[in-house]
Amino acid sequence: MTDVNTAPLRVGIAGLGRLGRRHAEQLAWRTRHCELVAACSPVAAERDWARSELGLQRLHEDFDAFVRDPGIDAVVLVTPTSLHAEQTIAALQAGKHVFVEKPLALDLADCERVEAVARAHPGLVAMVGFVRRFDPSYLQAHADVVAGRIGRPFMVRSQTCDLNDC
Repeated sequence: MTDVNTAPLRVGIAGLGRLGRRHAEQLAWRTRHCELVAACSPVAAERDWARSELGLQRLHEDFDAFVRDPGIDAVVLVTPTSLHAEQTIAALQAGKHVFVEKPLALDLADCERVEAVARAHPGLVAMVGFVRRFDPSYLQAHADVVAGRIGRPFMVRSQTCDLNDC
């Protein structure tokens, strides 16, 4: 019999722009087994939004203080791409699970640095937010490639419509 941890995962989010707000609302109101407990943004208006709209009291302006917060188990990074690699590394080194929006970095060397740190912390989950990987049409396309039904692909183009919030 497996021992199931019934305590919710305590999540903090960094980055509260358009997409960050959508992630924060999802975590706060619609994600089972997790509790949005903190937010981080250098923008005062974004922290104010998190306080007034999400009821968060743990609000950080400084990212380093945010990832060291002992009340957070996992972080969601919806920050500028140029920060993803360093912030992912900092979060892993602080003992936090990480979900980072894509892309992980703008060059291979930074991706490899993150991968090395993730390997050094095997008890932590680090995931890049490429959510289309779970889309049934993508899974079917992969199965068709593996089964040889569509030949050997030499180029793949994916297009989706991420509707801006109205």
